[in-house]
Amino acid sequence: MKYYLVTILALLALSGCAAQLTEQGRMVREVQPDWSTRCEHLGAIEASEGNGLDIPDDRRGALNRIRNQVADLGGNAFVINQSSSNEIRTLIQADAYKCQ
Repeated sequence: MKYYLVTILALLALSGCAAQLTEQGRMVREVQPDWSTRCEHLGAIEASEGNGLDIPDDRRGALNRIRNQVADLGGNAFVINQSSSNEIRTLIQADAYKCQ
């Protein structure tokens, strides 16, 4: 019984650790650098995630953080400038834009 409880608690601790998308963040999209010339630049942003189960999960969480930040700035698009991942975390640097 004790092992069962510890297993459940561990699974709960691991589940949902990656950053969640806000409703506004769901409306933000990645665009290609040449598309951004028709958009208003809002600023440089960065996000990291290291709470996922693996590298793809960390990348998803970091991208969710980027999308949420863009939405918080009033934007609707971003261009990734740099991205790096290892077994500890994923770091993404991007530019936020408001496109018509």
